[in-house]
Amino acid sequence: MPRWMWWENSTRRRLNYTEKWDADIKGLSPNLWQPSRPNTPKTLPHSPAPALFVWLVVQVIAIVLSACRVPLWARAPQAGEFLAMSFLLVAQVLSAALLMPRLVCDLRTAAMAAACAWPFTVLAGFLAAAPGALIFHAGAYLTGWLFCLWVWRLPLSSTKAQMIASGVAAAWSAGGVVLWYCRIEFASDAAPLTPAVRSAMGPLVGAMSILDPLKARQAWPWLTLAAAGFAGAIAICLKKLVARTPAHKSV
Repeated sequence: MPRWMWWENSTRRRLNYTEKWDADIKGLSPNLWQPSRPNTPKTLPHSPAPALFVWLVVQVIAIVLSACRVPLWARAPQAGEFLAMSFLLVAQVLSAALLMPRLVCDLRTAAMAAACAWPFTVLAGFLAAAPGALIFHAGAYLTGWLFCLWVWRLPLSSTKAQMIASGVAAAWSAGGVVLWYCRIEFASDAAPLTPAVRSAMGPLVGAMSILDPLKARQAWPWLTLAAAGFAGAIAICLKKLVARTPAHKSV
């Protein structure tokens, strides 16, 4: 056998052994042959900007509807601008509940939402010719509601749980008004409700009572917010208690 043929055969055998060895190594530890990648989180945090934008748009729509005297029901008063605070507060309470997963994702975003709401509240008060104390009570009530929603969101880590809490808050807000309307429409001769029952009807019923000059000094609307915040605090304590409890491993 010529020398050059022997050299070629030996080179081929060495290449075959090298390829086989590489294949074995790759099969045992494939991570060794993959380029290093930066440790990126699986899910990026969502920005609260879209929720804040929707929050502003909803308030602008409420102000425009009242300023343009758009009748939203039969026999609506012609001077619709005097209902500006009612339109605005209803829109704020309901939209805050629906946007809870992103609008109050942290304390800073919740503070931004409350700060954005105060100028609209003052503008609605000017349109409705409301006294300064009533404007302050409406803004403070909405700020307290946003704080309660933030407390509710703190113990919720999954998106599913946050959406469920948002639905519960929206149903509680709107459902209380529906029950209040049904009672006035079909049971107007019934005995007056106790403050505890009124507080259980949700924050929207309390907001409507805040806007009533005859009921603005009552304490039960604020008890609604206090009860909601207390429930959120209990949920936070329970979550921390469960997290600190060591899991028992079965043998």
